[in-house]
Amino acid sequence: MDVIDFLEGLKLTLEHLKSYVDGNTTDSRASSISDQIEKIKTPFKAFQETVEKYEKSLGEASTRGRFERVSTTIKWALKEISGDVEKLKVAIMQPIQIINTLLSLQLL
Repeated sequence: MDVIDFLEGLKLTLEHLKSYVDGNTTDSRASSISDQIEKIKTPFKAFQETVEKYEKSLGEASTRGRFERVSTTIKWALKEISGDVEKLKVAIMQPIQIINTLLSLQLL
């Protein structure tokens, strides 16, 4: 559940940040936030590529049998994805902290 909560929270955060940046094109802090979002894209793309490896066997169009999918799902959920989510968290921690600081300065 923590993995899902983290990924949903990240998605929502990035959507709101994009909306903020798009609506404040002349704001220097928005430009700095946009720079940090760019830094998040590389580790996120690497994570996305890892997840896509499992798409054929986990998706609705899977040609594998039901029991084979269960095995792959368990492997994916318990081994691969949790480690990759931790790597993603570490990789985006600094840009997220900078974004938080910039947003805090906005309130001053």
